[in-house]
Amino acid sequence: MSKLKTLSVKRIDHVAIVVANLEATRYFYEKVLGMTVTTRPNVGFDGLWLAAGNTYIHVIVKHDESGEPGMPSFTGTRESRGHHISFVVEDATIALEQFKKFNIPLCSGPHQRADGATQLFVYDPDNYIIEIYSE
Repeated sequence: MSKLKTLSVKRIDHVAIVVANLEATRYFYEKVLGMTVTTRPNVGFDGLWLAAGNTYIHVIVKHDESGEPGMPSFTGTRESRGHHISFVVEDATIALEQFKKFNIPLCSGPHQRADGATQLFVYDPDNYIIEIYSE
């Protein structure tokens, strides 16, 4: 009997999000968050790839096969404890100033986590919850 090798994940490559408006999403992630639009594989449907260091967001424009854009319905009491995408930044207070400049409403925070990190949460154009934190 052969011994089964253990799978070892190396890193997260990308997170996929379905969006309603490609340009609004591009503006938020590129201009507000400072991510880079990068080369996207030819996958046969509209969207774009955004780079955050070595991690990517695969933006998929809503189509017949994609399902609806945005987060699933939230049933808890604190949205920041539910589904979200988290990004590390140099200084969360600078991020807060950036969000105010672009009139991006806060979902939660800013506040200090128990480990000392500063974190805050905002909504993207399709109401995905985005966490921004600095260590």
